[in-house]
Amino acid sequence: MSSMRARRGFTLLTALWVLGTAGVLTASALAAGRNAAGATRNRVEWTRARWRAMGCARKAQSVIDSILSVRSTESANAWRTLSDAVGSSERLTGCAVVLTAAGARLDVNSATAEMLERFFGAVGRGDARALSLDVVAMRERQRVPDVRALRRIADDVDWAVWDSLLSVEPGRIALSQAPVQVLQAIPGLTSEIANALVAHRVSVGPVSDLNEVFGLVSKTSGRELEERYQEASRVATADPDAWLLRSTARSGNPAISATVEWRITRQDSRVVVVRSVIR
Repeated sequence: MSSMRARRGFTLLTALWVLGTAGVLTASALAAGRNAAGATRNRVEWTRARWRAMGCARKAQSVIDSILSVRSTESANAWRTLSDAVGSSERLTGCAVVLTAAGARLDVNSATAEMLERFFGAVGRGDARALSLDVVAMRERQRVPDVRALRRIADDVDWAVWDSLLSVEPGRIALSQAPVQVLQAIPGLTSEIANALVAHRVSVGPVSDLNEVFGLVSKTSGRELEERYQEASRVATADPDAWLLRSTARSGNPAISATVEWRITRQDSRVVVVRSVIR
């Protein structure tokens, strides 16, 4: 009798174990199915967002070509202020397109040690020389891949500010786009000159040549720039070497984002995409 009860108990435990295992397997299968469905949905929505972003990038390219193809005094300077012209275009309504000039930020990979020191001094760092040497030492080992990598050399920095002033994008410093702190990295450009350039940009428009600076500042600042004019002209430009175009779009609910990033350069009356990244 007792052996019969034992067998019944064993049978019951076995049945419970089988049912429990089946439940776990079923739940796992359902979870896997949901995950697979979710992954498929994400891929589909990302693809849709990618094509929307690419469509807006192509629209922006068409707008830029139209701007550059017009033969007039205004269009001759359009490349310097391209972001303003594109941003006001009705053809891009509904698109999230942002243009940033190469050279609006200081390229930490190509800037000389002196330029880095001048920049760090302009943002108020008392250890400007030490920081500049740290950056040079870092890039001698390996090209700095991202501005965020610089956080290893200083932990007492407001990176929200520095991220908007430094870059790893190649390009001479753009006189028409760079802020005061970046302009001061140019050899021979005093604080007075940098502020005068920005003030002239706001009130009149960007300068078309570095020579125009001499009429905007004191003789003292003018002489300092004159002494280093050749160096300054090598690392600065009135017309940006390139523009970085970033187009972002979303699809689905919850939304999945995709971004198209282009580096574009001017070729006569049109632009050429020289680098394309999709994220």
